[in-house]
Amino acid sequence: MQQDFLNSSNREKALTFFNNLLRYYNLNHLYDGESIYHEVFLKYRKFCDSGGEIENIEGWMMAAGKYQVLSYVKQDIKKRKLLNDIITTSGSVDKSIKNFSLLHQVLMKLKQEKPDYYRLIFLYYFREYSWSKIAASELKKPIYQVSKKELCKYRKRGSRAIKRLRKNYLKLLEK
Repeated sequence: MQQDFLNSSNREKALTFFNNLLRYYNLNHLYDGESIYHEVFLKYRKFCDSGGEIENIEGWMMAAGKYQVLSYVKQDIKKRKLLNDIITTSGSVDKSIKNFSLLHQVLMKLKQEKPDYYRLIFLYYFREYSWSKIAASELKKPIYQVSKKELCKYRKRGSRAIKRLRKNYLKLLEK
């Protein structure tokens, strides 16, 4: 079964497919087909080690690779959304900035200053939690037991976290 996965014709088809997907989603500067193929192979090994059987390896490989690329797309969109939220609401003139290393620096500074703010931003933007899910996880309650008052408290804290992030971002831009 593993030989079918490692077959050179399957591998070449998969690499071409993954590279085309990355190019389509404009992520070919961040990832390459080889890294996607490696991730898919690790998923394949894990699936087979757990006793799973795959009838159509080529189809499975393409689907798993597509889902891997889409997860990278979602991560990229979240980073761009966070950066866009910081830039557009701060009144900054330079709205075309795509400097994710600066965003990373600002996030790490926030993590040192206010780890609870960092956690809120991380959960909301990168883990895609809703505010009710964040409140429930912080309060260690089921979502349906979170009151509106508690939910508003976490939304407000999230708003303060974005303001703090924006403030740190503008400080770094001034340097």
